[in-house]
Amino acid sequence: MFGNVYTMLHGDPIGHAAPGRPEVLRVTRDGTTFVAKQAEPNHPALIREEAALRMLGPEFAPALIEGSAADGYLLMEDLGSNEQQLGKLLFAGCDREPLLRAMSSLAKLHAASLGRESEWRVGEPGSTHRIYQLDAAVSELPPREEARRLAAWLGRRDGWYGLCHGDATAANCFILPERVVWFDFETADFRRTALDAAFPGVRYIHSVWARHLPLDWRRAAMAAYRDNFIEPERFEEEFQAANAAWLAGILRFRERVEDEDVRWGQATLRQRIVAACEQFVELDAEQWPAWTQMAADIAADCRARWGECEFAPYGA
Repeated sequence: MFGNVYTMLHGDPIGHAAPGRPEVLRVTRDGTTFVAKQAEPNHPALIREEAALRMLGPEFAPALIEGSAADGYLLMEDLGSNEQQLGKLLFAGCDREPLLRAMSSLAKLHAASLGRESEWRVGEPGSTHRIYQLDAAVSELPPREEARRLAAWLGRRDGWYGLCHGDATAANCFILPERVVWFDFETADFRRTALDAAFPGVRYIHSVWARHLPLDWRRAAMAAYRDNFIEPERFEEEFQAANAAWLAGILRFRERVEDEDVRWGQATLRQRIVAACEQFVELDAEQWPAWTQMAADIAADCRARWGECEFAPYGA
């Protein structure tokens, strides 16, 4: 049993595991370093991580060396220095090439998983979808016609339904010379793949760091995804719908922060709500005109009531 890896292999913790999340360690064997994740056997996050690593292989994810969710640990290749993390590269003042490589890789990852849902046996939906309760969130918002259309889109299982990372952010992507590697698949699941492509835009990256990136960079990133997926002509339709779904998800938190803001990661909930609305307006989603107006109205109202909701520098 690998559960005592920290003592047995003198592993060093990598970061601080959130309550209920697997512990991540760097361990050494015969002079070679590896990364290990450990938790109680059959922990849901380990189950998803293992399933994704086995489905995707080292073309898109860290190579799985040994272990399983049933064993309570996964031993993976060590990707090396955090300086190769996409977020750090962007803030180090590099050009936009790493961002374009990342989005191209994400599109290829999605395409490689299409039609393989029968291989994915991990139980209930991943926590990213559950936290935002997208289906319920969409049903709660007006205008009703657009809400019904979006709910139907979320439930479709056609050609854009595949394995989503669930947390496809700059912090979970390494840009290596020979390949792009995505890691931390603890919330992976089969969903509309555009939810993963839009996730950096509205839900996370925009509200943490991409707001500081030039607009043409962000548009080029979406184009890189579009051009590397199997049906680029459908990208705009899918991308707009996915952004609308994430907008609905984040708006569910408005009541929670009416009286007091709440910190969430590198930003606050109020910041994320305003950013999501303004990002959606910036998207100029022709297929969702009523929601575009709704987002503009909510952003203006929130800024008027909450004051400035600007973002602290990354890492603050």
